Amino acid sequence: MLAVDLRPSTWPDEDPDEPRGDPLCPRVGLPGDVTVADVARRRGGGPTGLRAMIGTTGDEPALEVVPLRRGDATTGGGGAVVPADDTVTPGMLRSALSQLTRAYPLVLMDTPVDAPLAPTALRAADLVVVVSLAAPGDLDRTATALRDPAAPLLPVDRDGRRPPVIVAVVSPRRGRWSPRTRAAAGRLARHVDTLVRIPYENRLDPSRRAPVRIPRLRPSTRRSYLRLGVTVIEALVRLAAEETAKAHATVNDATRGSTPETLRTPVV
Repeated sequence: MLAVDLRPSTWPDEDPDEPRGDPLCPRVGLPGDVTVADVARRRGGGPTGLRAMIGTTGDEPALEVVPLRRGDATTGGGGAVVPADDTVTPGMLRSALSQLTRAYPLVLMDTPVDAPLAPTALRAADLVVVVSLAAPGDLDRTATALRDPAAPLLPVDRDGRRPPVIVAVVSPRRGRWSPRTRAAAGRLARHVDTLVRIPYENRLDPSRRAPVRIPRLRPSTRRSYLRLGVTVIEALVRLAAEETAKAHATVNDATRGSTPETLRTPVV
């Protein structure tokens, strides 16, 4: 699996006391030497060459990450070669995704919804996973955005269909949800395909600025994220089944029984 980190290099309105989180590379302990711009500008070499450029070897890791800018894993952002927002255009992101989806079985794009490239990423997504804090205000704002036909959380294709939407609701503190939080979560659940509750986990606090070690997470946290992963995979399997059915429906009688074209890589 490959992840594309679309977090901007800077946030004009970011509060230093409430950071929006670290880039993905240092969180998972990967160097992130190859950027989205590098992939977009690449010509030739095929999928094998692209995987080799990004760093995949014979012992393939479970996850590779392509960030917007270089240097996030080791310098905390000080090693950026060029500002990401000045170099990666929507067209470049589409070009990079075109290559990445031919080289990896699953592409995950991690983007804040208000990031400059978020609209392009969402339009390219086959499935959307929205992360919301388990607070009444946050849950209601997410529900409002999902109800708005013009909202970027609801990209619509040419046939008027939107991708499935899964919401991961993360508890900001230990303890049970308040009645107001449960009521807000219920309102949100009416506008999404699935809602998965994630308990509070201090090891995932972005202020720790340390790589996430999955085995060190509490069992309840691991189970919740496993449930989220299963929910995503099940949704992708359903989408693949629908795509396969459409492919079979358009097969000419002369080619019936032949092997259908390989399904494209899903983008989340």
